[in-house]
Amino acid sequence: YDELAVAGLAAFLEGREPAGADLVLAVDVMVYVGDLAPVMQAAAHRLAPGGLFAFTCQKLDGGAPFALGEDMRYAHSAGHIRSVAEAAGFVLVRFTEASMRLDRGAPVPGLVAVLRRS
Repeated sequence: YDELAVAGLAAFLEGREPAGADLVLAVDVMVYVGDLAPVMQAAAHRLAPGGLFAFTCQKLDGGAPFALGEDMRYAHSAGHIRSVAEAAGFVLVRFTEASMRLDRGAPVPGLVAVLRRS
């Protein structure tokens, strides 16, 4: 590592130089975040125009934007992801379903999102 930081995700991204990164990647991170709006805004702050924000999350079906599951991980609805991404100035490049991991031998439904800062 060139650097190791201990901070909340949104606070870390906002504390960096603005608009310089080409990619922000968060794999198996969003399961520890409820409302994605602050993270989306922070990622947009950090990315250069045209930069990509790619992440995975557990999939939530139903009307709630997000919910904490029995596994103590957050799941997010596709609608929540789309709305907070748009509000932060992102364009959806790719949005697919995928299994995030196995839990007691069963696949955990998830989503993979790739967003481009407009």
